[in-house]
Amino acid sequence: MVCFEYRGDWRKALSRLASGRLQTITYHGIEEQELVDFVIKNHLFGVHRIVPAGRAADMDPVWDGQDFIAVLSRQIGREAQDAFV
Repeated sequence: MVCFEYRGDWRKALSRLASGRLQTITYHGIEEQELVDFVIKNHLFGVHRIVPAGRAADMDPVWDGQDFIAVLSRQIGREAQDAFV
C-alpha cells in the first residue's frame, strides 16, 4: 500500500498518479461525486473503489473488483449413487 497526501489541485496529481495498479482512492475535503465523475471522465480504469478517508481497509464481498466469496471458495460436486443405503 502506498499513500499520498496532496494539497493543491488534486485533479492534476491524480491524473499523474493513476495507473492500472491504483485500486482504491480515499478522499477528504472534496465531494465524492466530483471525484467519481473525474475518474470516469478521465478513464482512470485501475480505480475499483472510492471511499472516505479511514475506510480504505473496509472489506465487502466484492473488493477491488474481485468477488472474494467466489475467488476464495470452491465447489465440491458429487454424483448421486444408487438409492440403496
